Amino acid sequence: MPKARIQTTGRNGIGEDGQPIPSDDLRQYARDIAGNRLLLSFSGRDSLAAWLYLRDHFELIPYWCYTVPGLSYDEQMLEYYEREFHCHIIRLPHPRTYELLRRGAWQPLENWRMLYYAQLPYFDYADIEQRLARQFGLGENYLAVVGIKAADNLMRLRLIRQMGPIGNKHRHYYFAIWDWKTVDVQEYIRKAGLKLSREYRYWGSTGDGIEYNWLAYLRDNLPEDYQKVLDVFPLADLELFRFEHVA
Repeated sequence: MPKARIQTTGRNGIGEDGQPIPSDDLRQYARDIAGNRLLLSFSGRDSLAAWLYLRDHFELIPYWCYTVPGLSYDEQMLEYYEREFHCHIIRLPHPRTYELLRRGAWQPLENWRMLYYAQLPYFDYADIEQRLARQFGLGENYLAVVGIKAADNLMRLRLIRQMGPIGNKHRHYYFAIWDWKTVDVQEYIRKAGLKLSREYRYWGSTGDGIEYNWLAYLRDNLPEDYQKVLDVFPLADLELFRFEHVA
């Protein structure tokens, strides 16, 4: 199958044939834009595969966003990958965490008042990456690697076809493995001899917010981590009550 020819104008990684540029060609396209230093939004299996795929071609600055800080399986995962990749993974609060706190989610009334008057900031991944790019001197044309694949779902396929695998209108993203399948990701990680986070054993994927299955597992198997959740969201146990006694 012939490769798409890289167009010389624009920054969205669309070839002259109107199709997204294949991942192997996209690496040079990304280098032409951002140089040899990239941010990496590290979250789970796909971003790990992207990290492995790019590590011999770029200097990567990984960051990771937590919902609740200091959970044992998160720290074990991060320390493991820090040893494997010989670098530091920056820990930052997830935009979703601040959204929940602003809403007073799972907070007693006295906490909600305090959080309301604290005027917690609004931010998203683009804001995080803009600040990191400034901190590390990456310039205005920085890119952040994101582990998104067209095969994930129809919405992502449409996004990549319409917006391209590289963009900078708001978030400066680079979908480095956009044309991979899940089996490609799994095989790439297997060949590298790396392990996945314990989350995949517990829930089959990385966590996605405060919900029943996550809370129930922590309560029944990782009580110290469950207490850390309650330290931040004191009424989160009501989610368990709702499922187990009301729903």
